[in-house]
Amino acid sequence: MKLTIDTRRHCIETGAKKKYERLLRQYFKPGCSENEKHVLEQQIQALIYFLENADFSDLRNQYHISGQAAPSSVLVIPEAFEQMYIHLNHQVFYPVWKKKKGDLSLSKENSF
Repeated sequence: MKLTIDTRRHCIETGAKKKYERLLRQYFKPGCSENEKHVLEQQIQALIYFLENADFSDLRNQYHISGQAAPSSVLVIPEAFEQMYIHLNHQVFYPVWKKKKGDLSLSKENSF
């Protein structure tokens, strides 16, 4: 699945939030068929995962994904959401995912 996110005037996070809001409005629009709702549900779930788990500070700092010359970024979403990536200006960017609560990876404070 691919979602186009407008990054002409916004960072990737704001663009993703705006896309999420548009998809929700579409979902609740009268006359939206069950097939359309199924597709929209998948897109909404993917955006929720992206918005809740991507480290947007890292994306903004390392890749400068905002205000690019290209009109949009494409969020490519495989079945496993954690493998999604961003395609912008013929470049591919992989989001850094936030550490989840209970993540047992070692930090400097925990090292021996």
